[in-house]
Amino acid sequence: AVGGTNLHEALIESLRTGPTSEGALPLVLFLTDGRPTVGITGEKEIRDAARTANKFNRRVFTFGVGFDVNGPLLSGISDTSRATSTFVLPDEDVEVKVGQVFRQLTGPVLAETRLTLKNQGDVGGPAIRETLPSTLPDLFEDDQLIVVGQYTTDRPIDVVLSGTRNGENWSMPVVVDPSHAS
Repeated sequence: AVGGTNLHEALIESLRTGPTSEGALPLVLFLTDGRPTVGITGEKEIRDAARTANKFNRRVFTFGVGFDVNGPLLSGISDTSRATSTFVLPDEDVEVKVGQVFRQLTGPVLAETRLTLKNQGDVGGPAIRETLPSTLPDLFEDDQLIVVGQYTTDRPIDVVLSGTRNGENWSMPVVVDPSHAS
């Protein structure tokens, strides 16, 4: 009523709903045009509360409109939940941005994305370390997956990209050859 934004309370309330139907991807589309100014306003506290409240592993797609949004906060919330964030500036075409978001809301082409080193466990282990992002996002149509890390060997590394595709387990082997890195 006085123009404030209680982002924390709205986000937590959106995550309180129960589980979704089996086979459905649980998600939240969280739209805001402001920074948190009412209630809990600390970025870390809001991100931590969202992570704790997200008991059904919902993908939280954030959509910020205008100049007065906290981009790092919204991006952090969506990244942590394997979703994406979208921002619309006043001079941008809202229809284009909304279309991009709704394309993603139809579901990822690869969910629960994971990289593992063949016979060595998760990426981040002996042959490749310090990888980013630490949690891989779901992949949507036309997305790219970029993972950076530090090679600890000069030999080719067998990596497996895996996840869930159309409700089924899916994997693809990839050979990463450090001698071709630039």
